[in-house]
Amino acid sequence: MTKRANLATALHDAGAKPAQLPSIPAPAAAPAIVEKAAPAAPTLEAVPSSRPPSREGLRAVTGYINPDAHKQLRLLALEQSGSVQELIVEALNDLFRKHGKPQIA
Repeated sequence: MTKRANLATALHDAGAKPAQLPSIPAPAAAPAIVEKAAPAAPTLEAVPSSRPPSREGLRAVTGYINPDAHKQLRLLALEQSGSVQELIVEALNDLFRKHGKPQIA
């Protein structure tokens, strides 16, 4: 299978001349540079958060599970009239208890 020519090669082969940008004359004299104090960097408190209030102070945890386990987790959340988030918190607290850690999830 042959490789397709790129646009520059096709234009060259067709005899087209590449476009030239107009030249810009250099300024006669460079203006004096006045140093100004840099503006203060915004603090974290000043930057508005894009997180909803329900997620403030929380961290996301990601994992990969079998698609059947994912489906079963969603179905269990529906049966319990809760959310997958609540089930994950419950599972983490059970894991912490099993290993003698405080249940803080």
